[in-house]
Amino acid sequence: MNQEKARSILRMFSGVAEVKTLDPLLDEAVALVKSRLRPGADTERPQLDYLCAAIANLRHSQLLAAQSQLTYTYAGSVAKESDKGQKVPFAQALVNEYLKTCADLLICTDVPLLAAGGR
Repeated sequence: MNQEKARSILRMFSGVAEVKTLDPLLDEAVALVKSRLRPGADTERPQLDYLCAAIANLRHSQLLAAQSQLTYTYAGSVAKESDKGQKVPFAQALVNEYLKTCADLLICTDVPLLAAGGR
């Protein structure tokens, strides 16, 4: 996995200009993806960079939503209307799509730690 490329993709996903501030989230995402890789998986596949960026973006979106004190229902939907609240479900959908594209590289694509709500 190319962390610099993942950082660039994260900039695109998050809209954050100074994306280095999100490095702890990206580091966490890279560690999570590495822990889910199949033995012998090609770690140079660009899909993994996108997956790491999508996971970091989901974490960032969740943090923003928490900071704006949005109330989530048990199903993961937002009880209050807000532009920031719409980012979490979109970020989750983005992660799910990249999990599908990386399915052949991962031991398990069902990552309960990433769920913003119930599945």
